[in-house]
Amino acid sequence: MTEKQKEMPTVYDVKLPEELILRLQDNTRKEDEARWDDGDITADLVDEFGDVFGKLLVRKRIAIEAELGTSTIRQREEMSRFYDSDLRAEFGSDKYPGFDGLSWSQLRAIKPAGRSGWKALARWAIKSADDFGGRVAPVDAIIAHRLGKGSPALTWEDRFVRAWNLFDEIVVDDDAPGDLVEAAQAFQDKTEQYWEIHSKAEKEEPEKKKSEPKKESKPKPKPKPKKK
Repeated sequence: MTEKQKEMPTVYDVKLPEELILRLQDNTRKEDEARWDDGDITADLVDEFGDVFGKLLVRKRIAIEAELGTSTIRQREEMSRFYDSDLRAEFGSDKYPGFDGLSWSQLRAIKPAGRSGWKALARWAIKSADDFGGRVAPVDAIIAHRLGKGSPALTWEDRFVRAWNLFDEIVVDDDAPGDLVEAAQAFQDKTEQYWEIHSKAEKEEPEKKKSEPKKESKPKPKPKPKKK
């Protein structure tokens, strides 16, 4: 082992606050509550310690304490970043009526619609309750509706995001073969840098649109006087 390798931090060098460890290990939380809580905790700790130990190492340490896979933790983090706590606090308000009735899994199926399309897809899922026995559209119906709409030709980034989301579904599938789950996790670990770039661009796009100056509308030409 080289001197440089000896100096590199390991997952056990990442020290997490005790109160957050207890929250991660709390098995009395409801499933959706635990998912959002894990995501919020991970986002905060990755922001705080990511530059010191590396983001992946921080996620791995959190995964150990939570007794979950690293990819599962990362998935929950991405959800909490997309639907941050301030946004979720507005679910059910006049601004987002009925959104508090969407589960974590339903919102996860809605997320690939992106910043520009998730609200419309969520409203469709809520308004479609009559078609599903009075309940919000299930995950498979949301995915089918999302994929059924016409779209422009896919870029490699689009295909990458689709692949990432598919591997995410394999990772959390209890019935998936172990070697397939490992392969899915390996893909995500190898391509994490591209996911970080995608997530950053996705977050910055709405801000970019807001900052762009509005195009001045040209004054309409005055009608010419009619000839007598």
